[in-house]
Amino acid sequence: MATPCLQLVEHLDLRFGGVAAVVPELSRAIATEGRYAPILRCESAQPAPIVHAHGLWRTQTRVGAQMSRSADARLVVSAHGMLDAWALRNKRWKKMAYGFLERANLRRAACLHALTETEVSDYRAFGLRNPVAIIPNGVDVPPLLDAQEFLDAHPECRNRQVLLYLGRIHYKKGVHLLARTWARLAPRFPNAHLVYAGPDSENTLSGLRQLVDELGVAERVTFTGMLDAPAKWSALAAAYTFVLPSYSEGFSVAILEALAAARPVIVTDACRFPEIAERQCGWVVRPEPTELEAALAECLSASCARLETIGENGRSVVRTRYQWPEIGRQMSDVYDWALGGPRPSSVEIRL
Repeated sequence: MATPCLQLVEHLDLRFGGVAAVVPELSRAIATEGRYAPILRCESAQPAPIVHAHGLWRTQTRVGAQMSRSADARLVVSAHGMLDAWALRNKRWKKMAYGFLERANLRRAACLHALTETEVSDYRAFGLRNPVAIIPNGVDVPPLLDAQEFLDAHPECRNRQVLLYLGRIHYKKGVHLLARTWARLAPRFPNAHLVYAGPDSENTLSGLRQLVDELGVAERVTFTGMLDAPAKWSALAAAYTFVLPSYSEGFSVAILEALAAARPVIVTDACRFPEIAERQCGWVVRPEPTELEAALAECLSASCARLETIGENGRSVVRTRYQWPEIGRQMSDVYDWALGGPRPSSVEIRL
C-alpha cells in the first residue's frame, strides 16, 4: 500500500501560477510512481509520515514544522524561488520580521528541495544547513500542437511574428520592461506582434495597458487574459518566440513549456536556467533594456533554419531531463531517504 504524503500549499488558484500550477502535477507524478499517495491540502490537516510544504512566508511551513514535532512526521520544504534575493527585497520589512520564525521552521526539515543549483545557495545564504535535494519542475506536452484555436481567437496575430509572453501579469516578470523595449523595436519589425497571455496579478494589468497606450503601440499588442491548457499550447504553437524578461524566478514552467514546444526563448539570467545558453536554446540576457532589445532584434532577424535548430535544441533539453515521471521517481526517492531509506543516487544531496 502506498504511504500517504501530505502536500501543503497556500492555495491552488491557477491565476497565480507557480506553486498552484506545479504541485498538482508533482503530486500526480508521485502517485503514478506508486510508492506514495499524495494528499493536497491548503490548510491544516491530519499528519502523514511525509509532510511536504510548498512555498514560504505563509502558514504551510509553520504547520509542517508543528507536525514534524508533534506527530513524528518527516518534513520536506520547497521554497519555489521565494528565497531569491529579489523576492526577499519585495515586502522586505515584513519578511525581516518573520524571518526568524521562518528560519526556525525550515531548520525542522529533514530535507530542503531546490529547483536549481542557485536555489541551494539561496538556502545557505538564509542560514540553513539542512540536506538539499536538487530536483527541477517538469512538463507534460500534448502529442500535437495546433495554432488554429489561438489564431481564430486572435486573428490580428495571423501571419505575424508573435512574441509571446506567457505568465502572470506582474511587475517582477518584467512586463513593463518588455512593453518599453517593444515600443522601440516595433517600427523596425512591422510584421511582428507582441502578445501578453496570462492573468492580472496585484492589479498590474491596468497600468501596463495604460503604458502600452502611452507608448503608441496598442495596435501591435494583444492581451489574451488567462489561457486554459489547450489555448495555452495553441498560443505556443502560434508563437515565433517566447519572452520572459523576469527580475525574479524560482523555476518557470512556462519556459519548460516553450522549450517543449520547440520555440526559441528569450529570458533573463534571473530565470535561473543556464541550459538555455549552454545548449543554445535561445538567448539569456540581463533584465535591462539594451540587452533585451538586442536579443529580440537578433531573434526577429534570424533565419528560419537557425530558429528551427534553436527550437529543436530546447525540445531535446526537455526530453532529456524535465519529464514528470522521472521527477516523480526522484521525489519518491527523497521521501524514502527521509524515512530512513538509502540516500538517493538520482539527486544531489548537499550536506
